Amino acid sequence: MKLSIQSITLMFISILFIQGCFPSKERLEQEIIEANYCEQATDCENIGDHCPFGCAIVVNGGEAERIEDKIESYIAVPGNACDYDCDPIGEISCENNLCVVGEYEFD
Repeated sequence: MKLSIQSITLMFISILFIQGCFPSKERLEQEIIEANYCEQATDCENIGDHCPFGCAIVVNGGEAERIEDKIESYIAVPGNACDYDCDPIGEISCENNLCVVGEYEFD
């Protein structure tokens, strides 16, 4: 039986999912929520638009790289990626210890 590289890769990724090496979409959504905290606006970092997790994802700067790496790992799995057409964003602020994206003001 001859297996293609794509088949082997898909089997490997499936095994990683079963073993929990990649977070589920629901778990990653929860991690994004938990990483959104601040004391002031400068604590917040926009890690960009990542379908299926949302437009203008903002998290604490200390969590940004970790969350972005997890999102990229999730999106790398065949069938998980999608596209968004996101609007420009306004200023990012810290309100009630959460990073908040303001609406873009068109001239």
